[in-house]
Amino acid sequence: MPAITLQRAKPVSRTFAEFRITHSWQEIEIHLRRLRGVEAPLLTADESDCTLRFFYRSHSFCAQERGNLLILNVDNATCPDRILFEVQSHLAALLSPELTY
Repeated sequence: MPAITLQRAKPVSRTFAEFRITHSWQEIEIHLRRLRGVEAPLLTADESDCTLRFFYRSHSFCAQERGNLLILNVDNATCPDRILFEVQSHLAALLSPELTY
């Protein structure tokens, strides 16, 4: 009888915020670089889609365009809420300054 091999499931990504896109993607990237601890931000764009990938506090994040919305995802769904809040509130300062955090 063959041995059964158990494989660990990869953590699923998690959407944790969305903002209306009120600035250019270049401005968003520049603003994100100002968040102390952000590493390797990479903006890719084509005619129909923009994506900004970056690392923050050892977690991988992705900001994607969907229509006129910027959707924030973290690759590891178990990322602590405190870290998600730091990223979300930093981007809110640019994209939704009327929100208070």
